[in-house]
Parts: sequence; structure tokens; C-alpha cells
Amino acid sequence: MTTATVERTELARFLTIAGERHRAGQSLPQMFSGAVDAFWHDQLTTPAYAAFSLEYAGAVVGHSPVSGSGPIDWIDAYLEAYGPLPAIWFTDERGRLDGESFAAYIETGRVEASWNCGPEFTEEPAQ
Repeated sequence: MTTATVERTELARFLTIAGERHRAGQSLPQMFSGAVDAFWHDQLTTPAYAAFSLEYAGAVVGHSPVSGSGPIDWIDAYLEAYGPLPAIWFTDERGRLDGESFAAYIETGRVEASWNCGPEFTEEPAQ
């Protein structure tokens, strides 16, 4: 699997969780991976993004500049649906793995991270 394929898969999973959380009235997931976020930025301007977003989130999902740090609160939903987070979630936009954070996640099953963006829903997702 190429890196772009991994990033595409993980963006699809992220958007799926975002759509589920939005429909449930929960807080939206935090985007803490530089690598997945960089791929998201690349996709936002493509003609295929709207269909991709609709397929996984049930709506066209925008990209919102929200920042923070602390526990990532959607990890349990990911684990239940897909299994453990792959290393790409701990990789920056230049492809460098944060081995310390990844090892801490493997050991504890929890993620503490910083983020500077997240999904934005401007209309209700399809039911």
C-alpha cells in the first residue's frame, strides 16, 4: 500500500467518524496527524473531494482552523470500527514518525496531541 493510499484510507475513516459524531451531536474529531491533514488539504480542492466526503461522512465536510491540545477523544470509536491506529497518525507532513508518541499510544491505547484543524459541517449530513 502506498503512502497516499494509507492517507486516503485514514482520511476516509476520519470523515466517517466525523459524520457519525456530527449526527450523534458529539464533538467533532480533532485532526492531529500532519500527514493525514496534508493529504486532506490536497484533496479539498479536487473535483472528487465532494463525492469522497459524501461517501464517508454523509455530507461535504469542510476544513476548520480549530486548535488545541490534550486527549484525542475519538480513539475508542476508531479502535472499535477499525482496530489500532496505524503509524501514519503519528507522522508529520514531511513523513517523519513521532516514535515516542506512537510508542506511548501502543502502550496505553490513548493519544495526547496538539491539533490545529478539524472538520466543519455547514449542512446536515444525509441520514
